[in-house]
Amino acid sequence: MTETKNKDNTHNDNDPFSNWSDLIHKPVYSNDGKNLGFLRRILSDYMVVGGGLITVKKYFIPKSLAESVSTKGSD
Repeated sequence: MTETKNKDNTHNDNDPFSNWSDLIHKPVYSNDGKNLGFLRRILSDYMVVGGGLITVKKYFIPKSLAESVSTKGSD
């Protein structure tokens, strides 16, 4: 397991969720592959996902539900 320190906290190179700020502006998909939008903000226990130009949608999703990060984005 490789760890590197950044100014905010410990970053584990093997865990894509160890530094949530790296995932900001990445697309977020549901388990069934539906695009929910982009990761806009990280709160203490939630990720704020938003999308849409005309009808803006915003979702507050518990960080504990995030399962994986793929080339498509966060699942």
